[in-house]
Amino acid sequence: MPHTDQPGRPDDDHDGDQPGTDRRSSPGGLRALLVGVVLEALVLAVAAVVVAVEAIGGGSDSIGMSVFLVVFALGMAWVLLAAGRVLRAGRRGGRSVIMTWQIFQAVVAVSMLTSGTAGAVLGGAALLALAVAVAVLLLTPAVVKATTD
Repeated sequence: MPHTDQPGRPDDDHDGDQPGTDRRSSPGGLRALLVGVVLEALVLAVAAVVVAVEAIGGGSDSIGMSVFLVVFALGMAWVLLAAGRVLRAGRRGGRSVIMTWQIFQAVVAVSMLTSGTAGAVLGGAALLALAVAVAVLLLTPAVVKATTD
């Protein structure tokens, strides 16, 4: 690839010393972690839509709780995406937010696993696997190095 002087374009001789400037230099673990975070944000957004549709359709016993759940899920989806962008830029600020969410998600997943219904158990297993995978990826030396200011 020839040398370019265009901003935001990687150069052949670029060694990745500036965080987030060369996407090719980000470790595969960071890319996989970001995919997991986007997946979690999508699950939250879908859950918000399901709760909203249920509330609008009259299936909710508490409109106030439904509104809270919709706002919370959409807010957390936005926070996760923002934290992922921070990590993608090579900064460490998003690590604590993402790790905290993995702990909360794991607690919810374990409660789903113990509920007994097949759908909840499968959903809990998927959420737990995703939370553990993202947490482990977040702690790998390559990801820590790539997201250190």
